[in-house]
Amino acid sequence: MITVKKIITIILLSLLCAITIDAQQSDNLYNFPIKPGLPEWKELKSHNEMLGVLQLPNNVMKSMSTSSLIQTCLNYPLFSELWAYDNIKDGFEQLKKDFNGFNELLNRKDVLKELLIFYDKMDPNTINEKTTLRDKGKYTAEFCKMEILLVQPELINNSALDMKKLLFKATLKKHEEMLKHSEFDIRSIESNVFLLGNILADLDFSIKLRMSKKEKVNNFINTSRFLEKNVILEIITLSKEYLITINTGD
Repeated sequence: MITVKKIITIILLSLLCAITIDAQQSDNLYNFPIKPGLPEWKELKSHNEMLGVLQLPNNVMKSMSTSSLIQTCLNYPLFSELWAYDNIKDGFEQLKKDFNGFNELLNRKDVLKELLIFYDKMDPNTINEKTTLRDKGKYTAEFCKMEILLVQPELINNSALDMKKLLFKATLKKHEEMLKHSEFDIRSIESNVFLLGNILADLDFSIKLRMSKKEKVNNFINTSRFLEKNVILEIITLSKEYLITINTGD
């Protein structure tokens, strides 16, 4: 027998569910129902099963705002597999095959604009506010994740010149701030230099030719492999040279 108390409880639960659904729809952020740390995750028998449960439902993915899709992709539970490969470029190429959210994101017309909003809010100087080495490591990894999204050819090749210049300036500024903190070591900033070099090569043909004549620099720009301090120095020197040019032009 259903009592009045039970009916009231059901109504309250229904209202709570409705509020939750509305909140989820308003921010459109996808919460992976099965992910590392949950009991259901431990029951998965293979890597393919893990990939399967992490795919975004197509109707959900298509209805998500670009901003929410960016955050969802950054939250992708297996994003760290990027570092299991010889270089970050190959690592992300595999991630794009493994997770449907990345390709959906990179095909959005407003993706660079929205990514820049996220990127502008990221400040290397806040590394000092992180209390543990683990937190600091996670924070440096967040920069890599964001910059590996930004460096994708779909964005750099197909974006307006003004947007590319904004991205270039933001990336160079981030690099200068990273140098103030030892937590951003040579491996931590490889994605930053990779992004900077690729934007630079796209923006300035004469600099691209100069890069092509420097085997190690050209190889890193094309593959993200074999980053050395002299490669970083060359890319940053060329970047500062180009910055003077565009600042004068602006």
